[in-house]
Amino acid sequence: MKTIEHTLLETRETRRRFLKLDEPCTIRGHIKNSAYLIGLLAHHLDTTIPVSGYKIHVCHACNNSQCCNPNHLYFGSPRDNTQDAIEAGGQRTV
Repeated sequence: MKTIEHTLLETRETRRRFLKLDEPCTIRGHIKNSAYLIGLLAHHLDTTIPVSGYKIHVCHACNNSQCCNPNHLYFGSPRDNTQDAIEAGGQRTV
């Protein structure tokens, strides 16, 4: 199992290598707490969950903030989120 800290040291391209954006988004109601997505993604990627107080971001490569398809999500940073938006033409689905 890889630690989340090790995962975040990887390049954006490496952290996004498993994405399958040809799959549809999965909506399971509005997820207000990203801790659920952190746990889902950690399980999917076989990584650890960060310790309390460690800021982690789950980025939606599909640009749909309500999506919980783990094949659309990756661990990243605010900068990664910005890059995703730029690549999507500045549009984010809410």
